[in-house]
Amino acid sequence: MRAGGTLNTVEVAISGMSCRACEQRVAKSLTQLPGVVSADVSAALGRAILQVESEPSRASIDAAVRAAGYEPTSSPWVSHDSRAWLTAGATAVVMVGVLFVISRAGLLSLAPKSNGSGGLAIAVLVGLAAGVSTCMALVGGLVLAISASYAATHTDRVATWEDRIWPQLTFQGGRVLGFATGGAILGWLGSALPMPAMLLAMGVLVAAVVMAVLGLRLTGLSPRLAGWSPTLPGSWGARLTGNGAGGYSDSRAMTAGALTFLLPCGFTQAMQIYAVSTGSPLRAAAIMMLFSIGTMPGLLGLGIAAGLGGSRFGAAALRTIGVVVLAFAAMNATGALRTMGIEFPFSHPAVSATLSSNVTIKDGVEIVTMTQATRGYTPAEITVYSGMPISWQIDATDGYSCSSALRVPALGISKNMTTGLNTIDVPALKNGRIEFTCVMGMYTGHLNAIPKPATSTS
Repeated sequence: MRAGGTLNTVEVAISGMSCRACEQRVAKSLTQLPGVVSADVSAALGRAILQVESEPSRASIDAAVRAAGYEPTSSPWVSHDSRAWLTAGATAVVMVGVLFVISRAGLLSLAPKSNGSGGLAIAVLVGLAAGVSTCMALVGGLVLAISASYAATHTDRVATWEDRIWPQLTFQGGRVLGFATGGAILGWLGSALPMPAMLLAMGVLVAAVVMAVLGLRLTGLSPRLAGWSPTLPGSWGARLTGNGAGGYSDSRAMTAGALTFLLPCGFTQAMQIYAVSTGSPLRAAAIMMLFSIGTMPGLLGLGIAAGLGGSRFGAAALRTIGVVVLAFAAMNATGALRTMGIEFPFSHPAVSATLSSNVTIKDGVEIVTMTQATRGYTPAEITVYSGMPISWQIDATDGYSCSSALRVPALGISKNMTTGLNTIDVPALKNGRIEFTCVMGMYTGHLNAIPKPATSTS
């Protein structure tokens, strides 16, 4: 303790905090202690700085921290909680097993291929995943603050379920409008200023890193890293939700919802990058709007999740979700590296020794036909002859899927396909393998160039 004018300063180490709401709970508990004037709490630093008129006992400080749900100790880099590791390990094993069964059963081939709506459906599914994981972690503080501000401002309107849910519906309405508007702007920017494939790939890689940090927060495997997760500055949240001067208003709730478009949620960033790549304001607006709609169930159900959060079941559920988010982060990182032209050994299937059946030769030009669908490219492995120019004719069936944005990093080819026939002129290839991928690296394939047999004719 050191002198600070008429007040003294007390520093308290705290572990387990990972968000703005954590900081607020700890601050509220500590400022209720006799003699404590204020508490500056930081989840990132794992500590609280108390300004006190008279210093409370260490036992009372520790009790206040524990009452808020945390421990009065420094946050470790690696969790010593065996339950966190057991949950994470079990979830990983189950995920690998499910993926193995799905792939062996051929269920992936049951995905829609030609109705043109698959890409939009994927946007909703990604939103559902984000709504119960990274978006909840970042936006959850605003959701809870808006409810508290509404209850404080309208004490006569919280008697019924309809009244209590109104501020959340207003917030979500603003969120949908904000994401649609932001998506349209990104699509316009993509059409006016086409982004280099390398820059987009770097954006996806950054999104994967953010997603990984948020996933670690949910798993609880690294309490110290969890404190580094991005959060909305407390002063901004107070202004947007009405916890500051002025109280709650529908316009503030809608504005807060719209501005969540700017929060660095890994899933949101990945979808924003995809929206830019479309180069179409309408397509980008639809993708971002449906993504935000997908997040609704998780965010609207935050009150129920908060009720479970202190139970063993609730903690295990959050750890499980965290492992799934880490898996998505790994997928995004792998995809970004593929888009940068970095291949992986496991992506190298055997090369056919003969020309693919979808390749014909006419007037000295190889004509390659391929189909783009929601789940990628058919066929994805194509064998051509080296030393001959190629006319790559692609029948695109879903213009809203990531696979509609085709990239060939080694050849500098970047093609945003529209529904119907798309033709790409490819120069003669040297012997070897050229990878092509969608803009986010989710779907890939190869052009395999082999020597033309001496007896082959056109």
